[in-house]
Amino acid sequence: MARLHLIHLTCDRPEADLDRVELHVEAQDTRSSSRTNEMRQGQRWQVGMVVDFEHRATISLVQVDTGHTLGSVEVSDEPITSRDAPWCQLRDHGVHYTLVYRVSPSPATVGGEAETPLWQDGRCVAPYENNRVRLTIPAVLVYHVTRNQPGKSDASQFASDARALVRVLDEWHGIRAERIGVRNLVASDEQTGESQQPSEAQTRAAVDRHNAGEVLRDLEARRDSYTCLNREDRLRAFVLCCHGYTEGVQLGFSLRPARRTETERLLDLLASISTDDVKIILYACSTGSPAGARQGNGSPLAEHYQQRDVGGGWWRRIKEAARDYDRGTWPEIANDPEWGRGSFAAYVRDEMYERGCRRVEVYGHSDVAHATTFPGVLRFRVNDDGQIPAGGEWLVDHGPLGGSREIRAFQKLLLHGSGPVPPPGRRRRLEDEDVPYHLRYRYPWMTPEQLTAEIQAELQAEEERQAEEERQAEIARQERERRAEERRREREMRRSSR
Repeated sequence: MARLHLIHLTCDRPEADLDRVELHVEAQDTRSSSRTNEMRQGQRWQVGMVVDFEHRATISLVQVDTGHTLGSVEVSDEPITSRDAPWCQLRDHGVHYTLVYRVSPSPATVGGEAETPLWQDGRCVAPYENNRVRLTIPAVLVYHVTRNQPGKSDASQFASDARALVRVLDEWHGIRAERIGVRNLVASDEQTGESQQPSEAQTRAAVDRHNAGEVLRDLEARRDSYTCLNREDRLRAFVLCCHGYTEGVQLGFSLRPARRTETERLLDLLASISTDDVKIILYACSTGSPAGARQGNGSPLAEHYQQRDVGGGWWRRIKEAARDYDRGTWPEIANDPEWGRGSFAAYVRDEMYERGCRRVEVYGHSDVAHATTFPGVLRFRVNDDGQIPAGGEWLVDHGPLGGSREIRAFQKLLLHGSGPVPPPGRRRRLEDEDVPYHLRYRYPWMTPEQLTAEIQAELQAEEERQAEEERQAEIARQERERRAEERRREREMRRSSR
């Protein structure tokens, strides 16, 4: 007995602008199963269909409107042991689809308690206690933009961070994640050479509407793959890698009334496919910042340092803030225990809680900065007593007392990882196995105690490095003095010999 997982189907070249296709699985020893979906070119359908069979099964793709078969493939019951799932091409006269599937031992064969097929007639009827479908469905979905803004390489950086995040989750946490590139519109796409140009507001609305629709369509296609599972086996984290601002994100979800409908649809979908303790991670600027002051697309904290003419970008502001810690002049605006109230991240936390995710956690940034290396991170969660605070909590202490060493160590770990800072011009890569700089991707999955322990370990290691540098400097100084003394004696001996 074997189990066939139909993972996803990609429409490479449809027969029409919109194909209505049916995936059909038939075997001699089991009832046939099928699922239907409408697909456009480039669309990926997360099928999530599982069928138990013996000996052989035939997978067919049928065009529903015309009734003819676009392609078929026969699979045996021999389990697939390779890490990568196999794929096959289903084609007919220029129509081209790609199917990814996997064959694994059935739980009934390897000692599972359930003997009823997981899927019948395209519906989940009896999930297994130890069903293997969770191996083929990602526990984390990472969405990122793919098109750069004019004159920038921002989307390339977001894509790089998304790839690294997927790898780190797999290697460090054993969590299967999937990266989804969204073909986002940019403002210039709505500009034409005609005499009547759309206004800035119309352009922004069209771009947001398109970008949000891309994400929502993908989530809609995945919904059945998750809802057939027990609640604890569903989506564990939802990640966005894109630009952000105090009212929303580049992918079209916002607190603005014109975009509130798309945002509520997103939250409804997430609540239906997620675990109770889902993490929503916004690698996006200012999403954790209060929505009150927004000068320059920044946060009130950024404005405080901008008004003091601290140039050089966010890292210069962080250094200036660290000096303020030591001088005791840390701005009162950052001491607000309810920092982030009214922010986009706070809104997402509140709405997900109302939709049944009672232990939801949302991560957002307090400022305009790099998506993954900025240390001003806030966590918006629900208290242990069930109370929802108005704002969020700093991931690393930003209070006026003793916080400077910790925040600077956190910043260093995010930028360079543990160990000495690399020389200028050499950027550490994820492939540098001796440099665990992956904290920028790992901290949402760490407890506060684990994060504090890693920061304290870095502080201790930094003290040891400084002590070693001082010791080496002292040895070098003594060596210089010894050589100087030897040269002095040699000169005295030469003068005395005369």
